[in-house]
Amino acid sequence: MMMTTEPKILDRTQTESGWQLRLQVPADLFYFQGHFPDLPILPGVVQLDWAIRLGCDCFGLKPRSRRMEALKFQAVVLPGMELLLNLAYDEAKGKLSFSFESDQARHASGRVVLS
Repeated sequence: MMMTTEPKILDRTQTESGWQLRLQVPADLFYFQGHFPDLPILPGVVQLDWAIRLGCDCFGLKPRSRRMEALKFQAVVLPGMELLLNLAYDEAKGKLSFSFESDQARHASGRVVLS
C-alpha cells in the first residue's frame, strides 16, 4: 500500500505579497511513522521541504537552496491539521519566505536563499 507524502492542497490564493495555500495534513502521512509512536508529529524537515517545493512551484523557481535563514519551529503539526502556508519571494535577494500557521498557532517560519 502506497502512503502519501504530500499535503492536500485545499485552496491556493495569490496575495499582494505572494501566495497563500490552505493545506490539510493527511492523517496517514508516511512521515508520521515512528515520529513518534505515541504522538505523531510532522518533522520539521518535511515542513521545510513542502515550503521550498510548493513555493518554487507557485513562483516558477528552481528548487536549489543555498542556505536557510531565521528558521523557527514554534508549534507541533499533528495529523489531520489544516494549515495556511504563506509564501513570499524577494527576487532581488533570491529569498523565499514562508510561514505555516493554523487557528491554534504559528507552527514554523523562515527564509530560504535560492541559488
